[in-house]
Amino acid sequence: MAGWVLTDARDVVYGRQDGGEGPGIVCSTHEKATGYEYVVVTQCNAFYEEDIARLKELLVLIDAHSVR
Repeated sequence: MAGWVLTDARDVVYGRQDGGEGPGIVCSTHEKATGYEYVVVTQCNAFYEEDIARLKELLVLIDAHSVR
């Protein structure tokens, strides 16, 4: 993911009605300047291996379609 910079990462944990912790997700934000464009991608998911792979695929697709 050459040129992409991780600018933010957060854990979001939802609360249950009884006050306990519910399910959680991870949100990450990546940024990259490409020519005259500035691209920001934020993805929130369970952060399993397939989620990370999909994020990498998305960033590669953006790179392939960006004006250099």
